[in-house]
Amino acid sequence: MTLLDLIAALRLRLDDQGGATGTIPTGYSYYWEADDAAGCLWKNAELTDAINQAQVEFCMRNPIMDPTETITLVAGTASYATPTWAVTVERVLLAATGDALQKISHEDIDDGRYSLTGTPEFYYEDTNQAQLVVVPTPIAAGTLRLTIQRLPKVALTWALRASASPEIDAVNHPDLLDYAEYLCFLKRDADTDNLTRAMLALSRFDARVGDRPSAKLWDFQRRVANKRTRSRAQFM
Repeated sequence: MTLLDLIAALRLRLDDQGGATGTIPTGYSYYWEADDAAGCLWKNAELTDAINQAQVEFCMRNPIMDPTETITLVAGTASYATPTWAVTVERVLLAATGDALQKISHEDIDDGRYSLTGTPEFYYEDTNQAQLVVVPTPIAAGTLRLTIQRLPKVALTWALRASASPEIDAVNHPDLLDYAEYLCFLKRDADTDNLTRAMLALSRFDARVGDRPSAKLWDFQRRVANKRTRSRAQFM
């Protein structure tokens, strides 16, 4: 479904088609697409924002698995920024050889087992999760290929409504409508504020998508991604 398809479906759920009648303007599919001021309770920009928020929320609970990210290695540099949309780094390959780098912990560096410089064989993520550190520090330029779990890269825009689609699979587009409907019925207005319908829509979304991880669980998932766990106690 394109963004326009999603907003059309959302307006049906909200019973918000606007008050325009007569011939639809040339080049448009709906009255409200051409003019959302004609009796619409929710404007097109508001619904676009709701769909964007819904996609982010979906990916907070079920991130997109993406094997296409790369990092350019620089000789003498060990730390590299990870993409802002990355949730976890699941796999790191050295492009020149195809070898997978083994994930270690920051604490492991202190035991003196690892070479200081050479061809990277290991990696870890620093404490703020915004940097990926390779070990040993590379002595030559190269490329890392990353598989990451991530959030959406680019927000949908009303200007591209007929050609842009969410990044998540089409089978989950109804879930986006559930969360967007939830947001819409939270709008503080006498004609739009409906907490009962908002919570019903959220319950459908939760049932299909799952609960949102706590900050503690999300941090743990980052730490153990692509790393063999040592004991069951880590999950307690």
